[in-house]
Amino acid sequence: MHAHPNELIQRYRRLRQILERAYAQRPWNSRRIDLIANALSEIEQNLSRLGNLTGKAIIR
Repeated sequence: MHAHPNELIQRYRRLRQILERAYAQRPWNSRRIDLIANALSEIEQNLSRLGNLTGKAIIR
């Protein structure tokens, strides 16, 4: 993923909100939750790599 850090952060925040809503629904749609969690994990890894390259914390 070659996105600007701000784009990644915005997507991360949006997915966190979507994940919270998915967990609020009963019964849970575990497939949807897994897809969201996997997308979040990918973004976190990309942000971590960017942070390692710049020496800065990307998400606080």
